[in-house]
Parts: sequence; C-alpha cells; structure tokens
Amino acid sequence: MDYAGHFQQEAAAFEAAARQAAGAEAAPAVPSCPGWVLTDLVLHLGIVHRLVARIIGERMQQPPAMGGDRSWLSLAEEWGGWLPPGRAPEGTARPLDAALAADAVGQTFEVMAPMRRAVAKAPRGQGERFLFRRTDGPQTWAVRFDGESVRLDAPGEPHDIQISGTASDLALFLWQRKVADRLEVQGDTSLLSGYFVLVPPL
Repeated sequence: MDYAGHFQQEAAAFEAAARQAAGAEAAPAVPSCPGWVLTDLVLHLGIVHRLVARIIGERMQQPPAMGGDRSWLSLAEEWGGWLPPGRAPEGTARPLDAALAADAVGQTFEVMAPMRRAVAKAPRGQGERFLFRRTDGPQTWAVRFDGESVRLDAPGEPHDIQISGTASDLALFLWQRKVADRLEVQGDTSLLSGYFVLVPPL
C-alpha cells in the first residue's frame, strides 16, 4: 500500500480545509474531538508531524523528551492564536480509500484504542464484545474489552453488538465522525455509543 501517497493526499486536504477556516469568523468545531476547534487540531497535527519528522531526520531510537519546552518545534510566537475562538459547523467527512480505511480499522484496535483507554483512564471492560463487519470487503473484526485490555478475538465467537458498514464508514465511526446513520446495527444498540465510553476520545 502506498502509505506515503495517502499521507500526502490527506495532508494536502487538511491544509486546504485549514486555510479555508482561517478566513472564517469563528474556528469550526471538530465533532470527533469534543471541546476542540480546528485551531486545536491544526496545532496537534502540526506537533505530531514535526515530532515524526525530527525522529526520522535525526534517526532517533527513542522519542525525544516532550516536557513544556516546545522550542524544538521552531514555531512562531503567535502559534496559538492565529484563528479566532468560537464554533461554526464542520463539513461532512468524505469517504476514505477502502483499503486504507480497512487498514485503519485494524490499527485502531491494535494501537489507538489501548492508548486512548490508558491515557483517559477508561473504565475497565466487563467482557463487552463488538463485531465490526465490513460490507464492501471480507474483513471482520471481533473486539473484546476485558479489564484493561482490548483483545481481538476470532470472528466466530459470540458478540453483544454487530456493527456493519463499509470500511470507510467503520473507520470514520471509530474516530467519532457522524456516520452512525449509515451503519447497520444488530444486538445491544446501547453499545454503539458505549464504545466511546470504553474508548474515550482524547
């Protein structure tokens, strides 16, 4: 898979959205990150991208100490105030490339969900079982929340809720984009929103 190509495409799209928002009277809200406006997201992604670029450029074997000193980012002094505060509606998420989205779903359960649970000190899992079924491809992900752990089980195991949709819609749902109306849900429907109690947004 051409990860670099997808990254360049998404970075360009995000830059275009940020430039458009810069001319608005108020920074758009980010629905997938409650309490955030686009300013926060631009700064967050900018820090992540510069951090990764530094790690690669300096061939670092360990991430650098973050701390409160951000001089290594080489940001202008006004970095925190280039957009006005406030809220405005955000546009609808466009579909993701199907293969990239399927890869992102698996990565969410293997990497992001455990990290988000640990950082947010999420409640312990009580054995809740989610089955995510891709409708535009063969993949199925069976996820169980067991204590502090996020486990990938065999798809044939019993589950509490089955959530079916395209790879793109499943990936967008897991990042709290507004696509729930496009998903088919069977079983304990309360767990549709309950997923974000177990995996809180950061």
